[in-house]
Amino acid sequence: VYGTDFTPDFFQEFENRRGYDVRPYLPNLLAKTDTEITNRIRSDYRETLSDLLLTEFDEPWTDWAHQHGFKTRLQAHGSPGNLIDLYASADIPECETFGSMPYDIKGFRREKEDIREGDADPIMLKFSSSAAHISGKPLVSSETFTWLRDHFKTALSQTKPEAEDLLLNGVNHIFLHGSTYSPERASWPGWKFYAAVNFNPNNTIWEDAPALFSYLENCQKLLQSGTADNDVLLYWPIHDVWDDYLKGDLFFQFKIHALDEWLYDTPFYKTASKIMKAGYGTDFISDRFVQSLSYAKGTIYTPGGNYQSLVVPDTDVMPLATLKKLVQLKKEGAQIIFQGLPESVPGFANYKEQTEQLHILLTSAQSSISEKPDVVSALQDNTVIAEEIVASGLKYVRRTVDGQKMYYLVNHTAKPIIGTFALQMVAENVRLYDPLNGKEGVADSYVSDGKTFVKLDIASGASLFVLSGERKRLAAWDYFESSDTAYPVKGDWNLRFLKGGPEIPESATIQNLGSWTSMGDKASYFSGTAAYEIDFQNPDTTIEHWKLQLGDVRESAKVWLNDTYLGTLWSNPFEIQLANLKPGTNTLRIAVTNLPANRIRAKELRGEEWKIFKEINIVNKDYEEFDASQWQPMPSGLLGPVSLIPLIKNKSN
Repeated sequence: VYGTDFTPDFFQEFENRRGYDVRPYLPNLLAKTDTEITNRIRSDYRETLSDLLLTEFDEPWTDWAHQHGFKTRLQAHGSPGNLIDLYASADIPECETFGSMPYDIKGFRREKEDIREGDADPIMLKFSSSAAHISGKPLVSSETFTWLRDHFKTALSQTKPEAEDLLLNGVNHIFLHGSTYSPERASWPGWKFYAAVNFNPNNTIWEDAPALFSYLENCQKLLQSGTADNDVLLYWPIHDVWDDYLKGDLFFQFKIHALDEWLYDTPFYKTASKIMKAGYGTDFISDRFVQSLSYAKGTIYTPGGNYQSLVVPDTDVMPLATLKKLVQLKKEGAQIIFQGLPESVPGFANYKEQTEQLHILLTSAQSSISEKPDVVSALQDNTVIAEEIVASGLKYVRRTVDGQKMYYLVNHTAKPIIGTFALQMVAENVRLYDPLNGKEGVADSYVSDGKTFVKLDIASGASLFVLSGERKRLAAWDYFESSDTAYPVKGDWNLRFLKGGPEIPESATIQNLGSWTSMGDKASYFSGTAAYEIDFQNPDTTIEHWKLQLGDVRESAKVWLNDTYLGTLWSNPFEIQLANLKPGTNTLRIAVTNLPANRIRAKELRGEEWKIFKEINIVNKDYEEFDASQWQPMPSGLLGPVSLIPLIKNKSN
């Protein structure tokens, strides 16, 4: 049905829904002229198509699925309709990421030759999660990592911040794009599909992918609990888009890959950006859901959530029914903030009479409704308090679980964020949880002026959950300060290639860490896992706690100290805490896995055919012919420097 712009009963449906027969106005409807009348009739056509898609396709589809014991999952973006309503018609609204987004994380790599620019705008992502939150759907899904990098070039470290931005914007049910079935009989690299990233055993990142999956599981098991706890509803004036000339095109799709056509440079987008940057949790609402709003005791209720305020951005046209509902809520005491007042109603039928009624309504309500261009100040004046923590650079999403607050905090800045920060909750007991390693402990915190102040130390690229409520027998969180002294781990590194291909290079002893691609053709073509092992002396036996920093890792590493497995390092920062080192000699072993890029380069340089699916796996990220023979070898292995940093344990306040 993609691209469908008509249906046999369209004229009757149009008349039933818009109140007039459009057939006499077909010359206006099909004209390419930019006039008020033609734009109003085009708007009616676009709204009718949206209604039909919702009520005659998406909602019946979900009803049918329920009758047969199934749930539905829907990517509404790209539809010619109201995205909020369409997403909400499914059991699981689903957004997507496509391409690569930039991050300031220390050590994060985003080589221009390997990427295509991404579409994961936070405001676009929130259309799906908003639909779930306001309608009461517990899960929000995402098609994740589509074209994150070119084929064979995506590192696990490059997936983490992209996934985190999804989680921060309400997604809690990620699925991977993709994981291709490939039979054992298929020679390497097996069966592939066109849009990268290939999560299966033929990809070397599969070796340490369980660490990524564990992180996502730890995050999502918390983010699937409770309900979203956002402060502000933001009205989406879709009729301003439908009423626009839009280059004279009658059929218009709200595409995720063309946000400049309908989202960027709109008052809605600018207001959403201001609110979110100021620290307010925000969900978007449609005209249809405005009709479902209720108000009681300082709270605005949707079918699935509750909010402190509703903001209406500058809008040119607004349905009369929407304005009536907002005025009613305002009279009941709800905090409704208008950045600007509508000038007219959308559509063609009786628009002059309805516009007059709209002006009368605005005039009669002018004592309670006025323009508030500075939306952040207006929210503050209405005692809607933002989360101050965003000023530190931390990103957050907040949920309520059994009456307790839960924050997911992420540091995508280039520096560690350390200090005591205010959170908008009152909690005598606060605990911290690190989803990367499962560490949990009671936070150093106190309550003052209706806020809870929590001591935090979040490295660049790291994340942390903050949860209110007491848990018995939970130890205090360990806060450490890194010493300025770093002890380099130097000496003879024994390098042994463990598994991979196309051939296993010879073992070697090296003194200086660097890319193994410099060790001859066999190593430069190799993709797989190699172990680095070194004996070193404890540099200071008085130190009880250490941090091991691996420096530049290409691309992930399992770490053992004295034959004890410590963990897998797969994301920035590539570091891990150590328990006491033994006096004297200690043995460090690091198993590093690189990307499959060098192996596919070797295969193409040798002229070996591997593109089995002739129509779907031969393009690169730019949808041009894939040719890895033109690539340079990708740095691989443990590049270092490897260092030991003494940690000083801080006492609680």
